[in-house]
Amino acid sequence: MPVLPLCNLLPPPFPLSQLNFIPEHDPSSYKGSSGCRFLTVGASPPYFGALAYASAATLQAGADMTTALTLEDAVADNLRNCPLTSAETMVYSSNLLPPPDIPNFSNSISGTLIGPGLSRAPSSQSWACTVASSLPPSPSKCVVLDADALWPSSSPSILETLLPPRSPLILTPNIVEFNRLVSTHLPDSSNYESESDKAQLCKLLRAKLNVHGIILKGPTDIITTEHCQLTCSTNGSSKRCGGLGDVLSGLVVVFVSWFLKYSKAGDVSVALWCACAVCRESGRRAYGKKRRAMQAKDVIEEIGGVVEEVWPLFDE
Repeated sequence: MPVLPLCNLLPPPFPLSQLNFIPEHDPSSYKGSSGCRFLTVGASPPYFGALAYASAATLQAGADMTTALTLEDAVADNLRNCPLTSAETMVYSSNLLPPPDIPNFSNSISGTLIGPGLSRAPSSQSWACTVASSLPPSPSKCVVLDADALWPSSSPSILETLLPPRSPLILTPNIVEFNRLVSTHLPDSSNYESESDKAQLCKLLRAKLNVHGIILKGPTDIITTEHCQLTCSTNGSSKRCGGLGDVLSGLVVVFVSWFLKYSKAGDVSVALWCACAVCRESGRRAYGKKRRAMQAKDVIEEIGGVVEEVWPLFDE
């Protein structure tokens, strides 16, 4: 399927030719055929909003369908907060075990996001570990870990369950989660304060875990892969509200999945930078309209317009 050119709305720190990885709409395609079907895993009570934000972000970015995988007592709240999240929310009973058809179901999924709203409860962490270990490995299907999926719970943690990576693995920690990862996996590392120190620790942590990429979220997002390190500091919202990290993680799973499917050149850092830039621009626009009243849902509503301006469709 052909991909679309990028405009100059968000000028990137790499050649524009590397950004041709967004699928075009084709009347002959079917639901999910262009790599637009995703799985989000999380939403333990009372944190149902996070999974709804992440799932809604994937849809606004261009996903055909996003299936929310959540615990039974969080389903109603998740769907009430994001009724368009999915046509098929998967429900699990109190035994916390995923059904045996997870591997078959995953074959139709382009990428998986684990973590938003998951909670640190041992039962939720154990359930998510089981889900993660059930995902069939694929070099063309990414797994993104965010929020509570990065929690170092009793061994093995969700992250440890996926190591060494059998599929492209992306981590999206905030500074608190990043510090925890460093203390767990790089216990001999010295303290750091400057941006250059953080950037170096990102490189060390990525190499230690052998993951495909890390986004350290902050005033300046630090993007680290095996072959490249970039920063994204394009203007965003002046207000920090709950749910923005969930929105970014939803964008990351979409853009990385498309990059793996359609890109012919470049490093996955291209997709990670695009996710950060689109999230920031959407936040800037939402804040311009709502100011102090801005919420994550307002940022989500701007995503479609930003993506269309950056990668315009040329439908007849």
